[in-house]
Amino acid sequence: MAELVRDIGRYFRAVFIESWRWIAIGFDIVGIVMFCSPSSLERLTQDEPLTRAVGGSIFFVSFLAANFSLYREIYHEGADIRLKVVQQHFGPSTGSRQPSAFRHIRRGHLGFNHQGLPDWASLYARIELANFGFEEGTLLWDVDKSKTRLPELFDLDQSEVWFYPHASVPPRDSRHEDLFFDVLWTVEDPRSFALALKELVERKRRYKLVVRYRTKRVDSETRPRDLLIEGDFRVLYARVLEHWAGYGPKDLVQLARID
Repeated sequence: MAELVRDIGRYFRAVFIESWRWIAIGFDIVGIVMFCSPSSLERLTQDEPLTRAVGGSIFFVSFLAANFSLYREIYHEGADIRLKVVQQHFGPSTGSRQPSAFRHIRRGHLGFNHQGLPDWASLYARIELANFGFEEGTLLWDVDKSKTRLPELFDLDQSEVWFYPHASVPPRDSRHEDLFFDVLWTVEDPRSFALALKELVERKRRYKLVVRYRTKRVDSETRPRDLLIEGDFRVLYARVLEHWAGYGPKDLVQLARID
């Protein structure tokens, strides 16, 4: 829904703001004609149908030019890969696909250490790669940490991304790839962790991961785009409490439980 609102905003900006340069050009032409033939100004101001016709023609041409510009931006003969999130959740490290996302951390039993803390947090997203162009293209990407947002419980400086899409996407084709974003905690005390976890849900805190990407074509690259992966921490909260209830420490369940 948010992407649809942004696209509508871009459309109206292109048509009703960026198109004003065409209106300005139209008035420049009218000004040149009036400068060369001053008598035409008097005729224009006195002839209401003519005035409306000139104004309407300028607006129509600008509107047509703006829509043609949008058409050229949308229609690509070259490769043009677009990313879309089709599934996602933010959970404990039990959902990660690796034995260990961090070399200096030995993965504990069921993904939790002896104190009951998850080894790390793991954001999973199923990504659709759709090539709207008519040639094969290669996806180039990186995580934009300057736009990525996580609450204080997570250490963004200690994070790893696992996302290895196929080398190229055929024209007018799509495929799905898995992305994992693993991040360590900023607290090690179990009680402090339980209270911070409770706060995530009580205060309805959210995460936002921004993947900046572009398509490599045969002779060029597309402009960069942003893929937003965002949501809340209800899955993380539920899975950690489920583990504590089954394997302990059980006192952390009462500490983190929301009344």
